Amino acid sequence: MKIIRIITNYHKLTEVLINEIDVSSIDKEYLLKIFSPPIDDPEMYNSYEIDEQIAFELNKILTFKFDFHNFDYFLECYQDD
Repeated sequence: MKIIRIITNYHKLTEVLINEIDVSSIDKEYLLKIFSPPIDDPEMYNSYEIDEQIAFELNKILTFKFDFHNFDYFLECYQDD
């Protein structure tokens, strides 16, 4: 079982899913550090909102341009068998 982590972005007005970006290559320990998930989710299976501070940290290793005026962003995951 492989865990795929993605950044999703949804249009603020319509809540329509616009894009998914595979970020599985980002080290889980790095994600744990910048997201600080609750103790009952050590594998980060839940969805986590990405705010401007987290986006700043992610942009240290990603080239994706966040647009918080128009979109909401989340770190999500799913299993790929």
